Amino acid sequence: MAAYPELCGVVEETMNALLPAALGVIGETFATYDSVPFGLVESEFIDYALAQLAKRVERLEKARGVSLEEIERVTRTVIEQEDA
Repeated sequence: MAAYPELCGVVEETMNALLPAALGVIGETFATYDSVPFGLVESEFIDYALAQLAKRVERLEKARGVSLEEIERVTRTVIEQEDA
């Protein structure tokens, strides 16, 4: 985003366009089971996927207008905190 700010809209549109497909994979996976194993709950997977999307959108928004060096520094910190 820092290197190509003109792509912000494209990235946002692409992420929004892919969300239904990502959630569909979860739904299709759970639909294959008559009885879901291991006590897995579909809504928990959906909540996790949406939380991951929110994290990515937030990081992209923070990246607007920030130097590439700052983005790399923040990325290293996130990885070290295991919050990727």
